[in-house]
Amino acid sequence: MVVGAVAIVALLVFVLARVVLIGDTWMMLVGGREVAQHGLPHRDTLFLWTQGRPWIDQQWLAQLTYYGLHVAGGVRLVLIANAFFVVGAAAVAFAFARLRGASPRAIFLIAMLLPLMAPWALQVRAQAPAQLLFVATFGLLTLRGMLSWARVGIVLALLLLWANVHGTVVLGAGLAMLCGLFAVRATSGNRRWPGLALVFLSPLCVFASPYGVTLAGYYRDLLTNPLLPKFVAEWKTSAPGPLTAVFYTVLAGGLFLVARYGRKVPWYDKVALALLAVNAVMALRSIIWFGLAAVIVLTPLVDDLLGTTRSLTGKTVARAGLAAGALVLVVGVIVFSSSNTSLERDWPRAAADRVALLTMQPRTERVFADATYADWLLWIKPELRNRIAYDARFELLHGDEFTKLSNYGKKTGDHWRTAADGYNIFVYETRAGHCPGRCVTVYRDREVTVATRARS
Repeated sequence: MVVGAVAIVALLVFVLARVVLIGDTWMMLVGGREVAQHGLPHRDTLFLWTQGRPWIDQQWLAQLTYYGLHVAGGVRLVLIANAFFVVGAAAVAFAFARLRGASPRAIFLIAMLLPLMAPWALQVRAQAPAQLLFVATFGLLTLRGMLSWARVGIVLALLLLWANVHGTVVLGAGLAMLCGLFAVRATSGNRRWPGLALVFLSPLCVFASPYGVTLAGYYRDLLTNPLLPKFVAEWKTSAPGPLTAVFYTVLAGGLFLVARYGRKVPWYDKVALALLAVNAVMALRSIIWFGLAAVIVLTPLVDDLLGTTRSLTGKTVARAGLAAGALVLVVGVIVFSSSNTSLERDWPRAAADRVALLTMQPRTERVFADATYADWLLWIKPELRNRIAYDARFELLHGDEFTKLSNYGKKTGDHWRTAADGYNIFVYETRAGHCPGRCVTVYRDREVTVATRARS
């Protein structure tokens, strides 16, 4: 049955392999190429709006890893590695839930909800390896028994790696500090030292990067930037709706389970899960961390709710789980035996070729592409360096630039076209984008449109 639970997550990852490539995927690969060819960046040299601005590439190790995978095996190997991170995170969460006494049937039921809670967690981006690091860290922090030096050492090692993979290391360090405080409070004498080590060393791990203490300003600007929640969808509050329905259902169910069976749950687990829930409500992008933690903490309580019912038990169900695992393996082989061109079919290179050709003509050397396609264009056509307006690294943009992009996207105000002034090539999503005025379409398919400003 546990195999069946992992198979559910894996099946979704495999079936959606072609749609998990997003704009951030190409931003990550561009960053990895930049690190491989020029070393760690400190100022942006890629895009026009952000030219020369300080750029701390905190995710450099994840980017370099994915770039190396692409060099070795193209987008196919990138997708396989991403599937390993995502499915591996779920499998490790299920394993920790099993260690806490959860039954295979409870894990199976939760497994059906996990991918639906935050389907964007399947996307190819630096967050994927961070999910595996989060589960390993949180699982170790919530193990029963006295905090040992071995656990502390492994947690700190995970944080050291995480600090170069994804900015959510701040979340991991905070959870480790909290665990240390609970351990110190529950012990005395020399037994307090492991807890104290977590309290004082965990925050230092955040700065275990080639960028060192300069990361303090990076995290301050990123986490306190009021513009990101206003303009970037995944930073917005998780308002109740179709996209968050499963999350709020699990949250309500979790509150019920903790209220009824919470005496079995250690206080650290309850406090940590509550903080993660608040974080998830505050930002859509944080739901996945609550979801993975809920698998570990809440799944054993599902057994208390199910009681002695015999549903989803027995040898037949176990065999069905193994059969599901075998089926998923076959699906994975079929999907990943596809060519790199087939896997990238939603990113037509003909569009990038047309843009590159247009930039060679007089008066059309600069490109105004939306955040979905800017990094993709630069990835496919490196010669477009410093020819494209901006990309998805929104933390590098200034307030007036956010406002211009917002007005442009919504066609708000009398001067909404200002953002595109000085640009004559436009690349945007066919279903959602537009030109700033009279344009001539030179390429169009169901995914992307390339247009040029009509000459008067």
